[in-house]
Amino acid sequence: MKKVLFVCLGNICRSPSAQGIIEWFIERRGLSNQYIVDSAGTADYHIGKPPDTRAINACSKLEVDISDQRARQVTILDLSQFDHIIPMDGRNHDFLNQMGTNNQHKIKPLVNYLPYNQLLGIPDPFHGNEDDFDTMVQLLLVACRHALSEIENHHVLQAS
Repeated sequence: MKKVLFVCLGNICRSPSAQGIIEWFIERRGLSNQYIVDSAGTADYHIGKPPDTRAINACSKLEVDISDQRARQVTILDLSQFDHIIPMDGRNHDFLNQMGTNNQHKIKPLVNYLPYNQLLGIPDPFHGNEDDFDTMVQLLLVACRHALSEIENHHVLQAS
């Protein structure tokens, strides 16, 4: 079982959207029985709350339903339990690296999976409008597709 965790600030916009999108790719590739995917936030602002309505709406345009997800805060246990920990930006990356564990090798920012890595992070649309959420989803589509391919290749190489 491959375990993937997406991390953003509040766990109501970017990381739940990334979770839903990569699960969508996983399902279409017939790999659902091989993955556990989750998301969490570095802050405790929204624990127990559903994703932002704008994120739900932007994802639903792809027929990706994230409405059942609930925000939670990342824990030290997450860092040891997940194989791939994918922060949305540099601030989240730094937070994860400073949690005091020896799991930094598992942490790779999502923008590193973009074939055209000109961004410092996936922009947080929280203070923006619907267009910002649509842009986020388009970036996540590309990044998550490449992340899944790289994760699959990584596990094939490890098995060899």
